[in-house]
Amino acid sequence: MPFFKPNDDALVHRAVQNSVQEATPPKAVAIFGPRRIGKTTLLEQITRGQPTSWYTGDFPSTEDALRFQTSADAVNALTAAPNLVIDEAHKIPDIGNIVKMLVDTNERLHNPSRIFLTRSLALNLQTVRESAVGRVTSRRMWPFSLYELAGKFDWGLCQRLCRAVSCVRAHACGCA
Repeated sequence: MPFFKPNDDALVHRAVQNSVQEATPPKAVAIFGPRRIGKTTLLEQITRGQPTSWYTGDFPSTEDALRFQTSADAVNALTAAPNLVIDEAHKIPDIGNIVKMLVDTNERLHNPSRIFLTRSLALNLQTVRESAVGRVTSRRMWPFSLYELAGKFDWGLCQRLCRAVSCVRAHACGCA
């Protein structure tokens, strides 16, 4: 089956989107929440049509790419594109110092980049707390809310879904 990526018209606007967009630069924005709720998709939506450097903590090569030897390395990473995304940031060793170097360098740039991080849990690493304090703005993302679904579809559909879920819970034995 081919990989399918929906266009913006097919996506539900997430309530956290404006908050994420307004929080950067020069600071980094960390989006955290449960797995598979659309954190990466949200960032793809925010950066769509703009050059973006994507780093993914799932790949061992990411650690090497973000191991800056000089301040010029950090400048190069930030100036390669106006957006820098580190997806699954918690999987990258020493991510706190990496974020510290990126944000400190970003603050000195004439045109700072937008730096985004994603994490399945709260970006609550000791190294981030110590190294990146004051440099990261955290935004929690939840599964879809009724408000978000109603914005995409309509309140009638949301009410029918709620009734259906209540009915299933009330008749868990299958008697309905």
